Amino acid sequence: LEALRFFVTGVHIFAKFMTMRVMEKQYLELIERIRVAWSTYEESNGDFLAKTLASANRNTVIIFLVLGNTTIWNTAGAIAKNANNPRGIQYPLQCWVPPLLRSSFVAGSLYQLVQYFSPLMIY
Repeated sequence: LEALRFFVTGVHIFAKFMTMRVMEKQYLELIERIRVAWSTYEESNGDFLAKTLASANRNTVIIFLVLGNTTIWNTAGAIAKNANNPRGIQYPLQCWVPPLLRSSFVAGSLYQLVQYFSPLMIY
């Protein structure tokens, strides 16, 4: 069972890595376009800057929000569960699973995997 949990954690980390790799090129291109727009900004080309910023890939925003929120809530949950014992806080690699899903290992695992793979599905 521990080996299976370790495997699921490995899959989570791999999913995060692949998400970052998939979006890395688009993210860097967006930064370059914004840099060019700001460096060449004049009153006359304000529309160009607005279009560049508006063309940001919404999937990139969604992915970074999903990953960021997951990390924040995992950390907050770890701190809340061990508020009386700060030394017992273990910052989880796996995400928190609601008690309702803990009775089934498959349901709990799917719940965790969906959170990390959903950005790739959206993409």
